[in-house]
Amino acid sequence: MSDKINKAYEVALACAAQDGLSPPELMSMVDSIQSVPLLAPILQTMFEATGVEGDEIDPIEAIGALSQLMEIMDNLELTTIDDAYMEDATSVMGESAAINNLCAAMCLLFSASDGEISKMEGEGIQKVLGHLTNIDPDIFQPLVSQIAEGIDLGQE
Repeated sequence: MSDKINKAYEVALACAAQDGLSPPELMSMVDSIQSVPLLAPILQTMFEATGVEGDEIDPIEAIGALSQLMEIMDNLELTTIDDAYMEDATSVMGESAAINNLCAAMCLLFSASDGEISKMEGEGIQKVLGHLTNIDPDIFQPLVSQIAEGIDLGQE
């Protein structure tokens, strides 16, 4: 499972890196990445409530993926989001609706972390969304808010 989560993080970071990564943008993404393991039980409850089936997001495995991401962060600005990259990425992530929607949410969140989504980032996001088989805007868009705000969805 950690390979799937790690690849989802990597894809999202690569999308945000399409136009380069500034230090403030990196810090915002690190904060978002660190919130995912803490929110895993809430996200899992949200997935179950919306009928999303697939792998559970294990907080321990999500935390373990963070150190691997930090090691490849420098190379992500050189990564091109194209069909070959996405075919490799989806072969690792699989068809889990939870992982696919989490990846889509992180792509949007990380790309917007500098205040806007550039044309290059937008093209990367479109390529990612075109290759993920089990995404639903009604699921991944609330995930963006959930990860960004860290709010418990169970409270009104």
